[in-house]
Amino acid sequence: MIKSLHRNSSIALYMACNEKIISPFVREVLRVAWAMVALDPPIDLPAALEGDVINETRYRRTYDSEFSASTIDYFVWPALVRDRKVLAKGEVVTRRTSPRKAGKV
Repeated sequence: MIKSLHRNSSIALYMACNEKIISPFVREVLRVAWAMVALDPPIDLPAALEGDVINETRYRRTYDSEFSASTIDYFVWPALVRDRKVLAKGEVVTRRTSPRKAGKV
């Protein structure tokens, strides 16, 4: 993972910290991710994309979301699912138009 950050120069530019700081974090994230998928049955992070319609059974909106909007602007935290049952709801921000995407033509 760290080596791929160094190989991809566009990502490496945005790393505000050095390798000594981020390496333990990356290792811990990978350890937790492995522990989640190694369970029997595994915990799943359901695939979802920005721009999708919010699934109220899997996600809740943040306090600063537009509650009249149904389109996901971005994800704050993923939903955790096991055997098609939601263990923990994820958190998303909903907006009518994304300020980040509105300027693109």
